[in-house]
Amino acid sequence: MADFPQNKGADLENSRDRKVLGDYSGALSYGSTAKYLNITALVINIFLIFLFIALLATGTIAMANIFHQQKEHYPFPGPT
Repeated sequence: MADFPQNKGADLENSRDRKVLGDYSGALSYGSTAKYLNITALVINIFLIFLFIALLATGTIAMANIFHQQKEHYPFPGPT
């Protein structure tokens, strides 16, 4: 099972610590992991924003159609 960091900057901190200790390959590995996790989080967030906008737009269109159909079946007679 993968060991995911519990906080956002865990891999960056590990990378910095390893670089200070002279473990450049370990620092490169942690930095690369942090980079890919950040890219993945960005892509997921962009997808969720587009999904939210699409669901909001289709819901608004559906509600407008329902309102229009209701108006056709039960027209407002106006003041008498």
